[in-house]
Amino acid sequence: MTGFSLCEQPWIEVRDTDGAVKLVSLPEAFRQADRIAAIAGELPTQSAAILRLMLAIFKRATMGMGHGTRLWKQWWRDGLPVQAIDAYLDDWADRFDLRDPERPFYQVAGLTTDSGNRSGLVKLIADLPDGNPFFTQRAGEGRGRLSAAEAARWLVHCQAFDPSGIKSGASGDERVKGGKGYPIGTAWAGWLGLVVLEGRNLRETLLLNLPLDVSEPPEDRPVWERAVLGSAIEEGHLEPLGTADLYTWPSRRVLLHWDGEDVVDVQISNGDPLSPHNKRSVEPMTAWRRSPTQEKALGLATVYMPLAHDPARQIWRGLGALLDPVPETRREDQSRLRSGTVDWLAVLQLEGLLPLDRVVRMRTVGMAYGSQRAVIDTVVDDALDAHVAALTELRVIALAKRGVAVADAAVMALAELAGNLADATNSDRDSARQRAREQGYAALDLHYRQWFAELTANSDAEEAIQAWSQLVQREIGHEGETLVASAGPGAIKGRNTARPGDRPRHMDVGKAWMFFRIKLADVLSLPETTTSEGETA
Repeated sequence: MTGFSLCEQPWIEVRDTDGAVKLVSLPEAFRQADRIAAIAGELPTQSAAILRLMLAIFKRATMGMGHGTRLWKQWWRDGLPVQAIDAYLDDWADRFDLRDPERPFYQVAGLTTDSGNRSGLVKLIADLPDGNPFFTQRAGEGRGRLSAAEAARWLVHCQAFDPSGIKSGASGDERVKGGKGYPIGTAWAGWLGLVVLEGRNLRETLLLNLPLDVSEPPEDRPVWERAVLGSAIEEGHLEPLGTADLYTWPSRRVLLHWDGEDVVDVQISNGDPLSPHNKRSVEPMTAWRRSPTQEKALGLATVYMPLAHDPARQIWRGLGALLDPVPETRREDQSRLRSGTVDWLAVLQLEGLLPLDRVVRMRTVGMAYGSQRAVIDTVVDDALDAHVAALTELRVIALAKRGVAVADAAVMALAELAGNLADATNSDRDSARQRAREQGYAALDLHYRQWFAELTANSDAEEAIQAWSQLVQREIGHEGETLVASAGPGAIKGRNTARPGDRPRHMDVGKAWMFFRIKLADVLSLPETTTSEGETA
């Protein structure tokens, strides 16, 4: 049986800075990082999982070199420390062989079930809907065989984002009952609303997501540096000891099955469970929300949970939670904490290593699950281009949040118009309001992204918000006109919408339009401290 070394064989799908897509090995990804625009996996979550794998390697390869902005500045200016990374990968090359008979990468040799049944590739390939084979571009052999390179990518993705639910019960795992491994939650990254900062190329992206302001403990080791795992939970290692440990946490026990050079089946069983609460010290790539429910359930004074992304909301609508800085002395009292990656960007800006007018991209990536987190509903992927000032400077962040508040107020006025028109025609008010909200935010989406991308440290706040408010009024006004035009003749006559026993309340298209215009005019006079979702700046 020939091996497949991730350090020798090309398997990571990347896009060059000239737009070409190709496969590279792990060392090549680091060596060519200046010429690689981005990792280009089959799904955004796959790209994020491979990025986190590379960050774990980067951290361990450079451990002992020191930490802080001095080292970061050297790598930003002179390039990645590829000699150190190559040496590290050489030292651990035997643990990166996908087909090693004793220590296969990210797998457990000899993993099996008492029945001999396996999971099937449908459980490994996240873009092949389980039970819905018609909703995929894969067909025929594409559903039953994977090349070694593609299997490697999906293996990394599985250890990061595999859904919860019942798994194939691994022989030797005392948790198994009746041949089944009962749910332990999603793989670690499945809990997260990832916040990834992207630069002009892969080198910049790696460095922007590599906080060096806190030293990692020497015992922080990725899974391939640990003892070979068996089918059961690893006793004595129930919590991650650092970021590299967490980025490679073995959430699942996996074994690929081969036919020649292709993977034709897989066993996926439960690995090491990990609670998502209070992991901010070792997980920098997500924002956090305080959870009174978990505080009560766990009996802890303070519990922060990862802030997952809502697939129904554009990234800019939640900027407050993603960007608001909180002093260390107040963090125990906050409902939201921003990600460590954004904190690190602020450190780089304060140290003068990134100018305020430098443009970076903030990308949000995550997996949305359904039915007790046992199935994948959708992948979340959104991004905003911004000057560093808009992501780190308090004044510019407050301005961006005012812009969101203006949009929220205008869309709320549009939704109220839709609801009143529904009342006038005896239609479903709630569904009409929901459709109007979706239409309103869709109408403003591209405009906000362009407005936000133009905010700089020198932006005049009042001029910027005035221009944005006028644009919002125009766009939402057009949406309102469309609603009125399609309301139908019944809306002109209107109807009494009062409940029995209440004072008469007549609603028709004229009243609905008048109320809408009054509320829409108010978006120009929103107080400066008002922000999205009732927050205050």
